[in-house]
Amino acid sequence: MSTVVEPMPPARILIVDDEVDNRELLQIILNWSGFVTQTAASGEEALIRGAAEPPDLILVDLMMPNMDGCQLIASFRQKPETQHIPVIMLSAMNDSAIRKRALAAGADAYITKPIDRSELCEQVRGMLSSKRNANQPEGASASPLVDPLTRQASPSASGASDT
Repeated sequence: MSTVVEPMPPARILIVDDEVDNRELLQIILNWSGFVTQTAASGEEALIRGAAEPPDLILVDLMMPNMDGCQLIASFRQKPETQHIPVIMLSAMNDSAIRKRALAAGADAYITKPIDRSELCEQVRGMLSSKRNANQPEGASASPLVDPLTRQASPSASGASDT
């Protein structure tokens, strides 16, 4: 027996990075994976875009001029309309002190560059799934993740296992 799953609209992801090549690469990866993306070239631009149309998830580069990623995340966490949005910090710096600083500022995850496409998509899907589950009324079951290509529930979302 097959379960019919109503596809949810694709998640909207805000990509914040001052480097255009990084923004474009992340856009390609995420769009190909079925997500809708919006970009911002600075922390200031991200705050405006995030307030105007809060995304489902935010990817933030650590090293940016004027307002670094940690300052941006702290600003997002102070605003009611963006304080609960999952944030993934991206950085070429693989240093535990910087990772701790990012998490203390409010990042939910930290991924080092160069970006591994599989790791990024796994983190994004996991955070979106957690957010969706947290937004469900008590006792309600969350909708399974839907594969954007087949429009069917993914096996990992339904709790199916190969073991």
